Amino acid sequence: MLLTLLVSSTVVLAKDIFISNATELEHALREVAPGDSLLLSPGHYPLQRTVSRIGGTQETPITIKAIAPGSVIIDAENEETFVIYHPYWIFEGLIIEGTDTTNHAFHLSLDADYVVIRNTTIRNFHNHIKVNGKHDRFPDHILIEKNRLTNDTVRKTARPASPIDIIGGTHAVIRGNLITDFSRSEGDQISYGLFIKGNSSFGMIEQNLVVCSAHHSGGYRIGISLGGGGTAPSYCENQDCSIEHRSGVIRNNIVMNCSDAGIFLKKASGSQILHNTLIQTSGIDIQLKGSSATIVGNYIDGDLRARKGAQYRQHNNLIAGKSSTAACSQSHPLISDLHHKANQIVRWITNQLGVPYPSSALYFQSALAGNLRPFNPQQLTFSATENWVSHDFSGHPRNPTKHWFGAIDFNASPCDISLRVAASPQDPPIPCIPIDLE
Repeated sequence: MLLTLLVSSTVVLAKDIFISNATELEHALREVAPGDSLLLSPGHYPLQRTVSRIGGTQETPITIKAIAPGSVIIDAENEETFVIYHPYWIFEGLIIEGTDTTNHAFHLSLDADYVVIRNTTIRNFHNHIKVNGKHDRFPDHILIEKNRLTNDTVRKTARPASPIDIIGGTHAVIRGNLITDFSRSEGDQISYGLFIKGNSSFGMIEQNLVVCSAHHSGGYRIGISLGGGGTAPSYCENQDCSIEHRSGVIRNNIVMNCSDAGIFLKKASGSQILHNTLIQTSGIDIQLKGSSATIVGNYIDGDLRARKGAQYRQHNNLIAGKSSTAACSQSHPLISDLHHKANQIVRWITNQLGVPYPSSALYFQSALAGNLRPFNPQQLTFSATENWVSHDFSGHPRNPTKHWFGAIDFNASPCDISLRVAASPQDPPIPCIPIDLE
């Protein structure tokens, strides 16, 4: 039975609508109004493609959430599940299960501004969350926070297979997510954990854990990107792809076990790459004229390089793969590329064998497993008067004068993420485990 609790309002008559089966959910989604909250009881909910017909407001958003987070499973029955064209929708505490052929759990377009996707597990989709434009309208101010996005197997498709795929728009925030195991076996086999591109701007990517290969491997896996693989002009905002992203910030992320770059910029101007930890990746790769970045406070297990007219300025980074092109950025481009490709081959082999590349093994006890306990804390700290980032991976305040390379300030919040890295896709979210540095 569909129960409703009326809540008086001077603007709308908002309702808490309690849902117990798929039929009730489909009916409620058709009839939902601004300010309504659809509260789902534990259980499975097979769901066809659902397209929004109305939006909420800042004061009266439309909310779909599990009464008990993690107890509601939406079983996707079409290529797309939730298609949102309107603003101020909130999704929270759900599990959305796809199949071998499902494409998007969420597809946001047109006027889907201020949409929130939070504390939700999404499994087995090509692009778990897709954001793009339609009729020259692009969603702005998207918040994707504290979700878990993963695939049980390599996707058998040539279509894009990146868990978060954002084209156009401004001020997207991607925060505190766990993103693992993304790849495709057909086409060019390139996949990204997350990217923002298409003449977008002011993206904030922070406090995410991206594990390119946790439970399976294959293909070319890149962690985080501003610019992705580039965008055709017809898909870019204002049909202008001269710059893929402007003024983006990538900070306090941990990126691990990638067969390619941990962070990749392509025609991304005015970027800031601050206090990230890259383990078993080929490092930071910045490409094409128009790309520019300030790079500070990172632990980089790999290279730091700019190619084809890209520029950066960097200081106070621990570049653990210094034997590669990061130490000879002024070398001839052909020598630099050959050196980088050789370094990639070595990293790919060690990744397949499950052994740490020598650089991370010098600093951390078991980096590939997610145990980032430092052998010698003094090796991972530096002194500086300028404080680029006020908090760390766990959200704790950083020491303003004694800085740690990478995402974790071990004095503020010593953190072992090994259980989170090893968790199966069916496990509930696992927090950082505090560790003792003594």
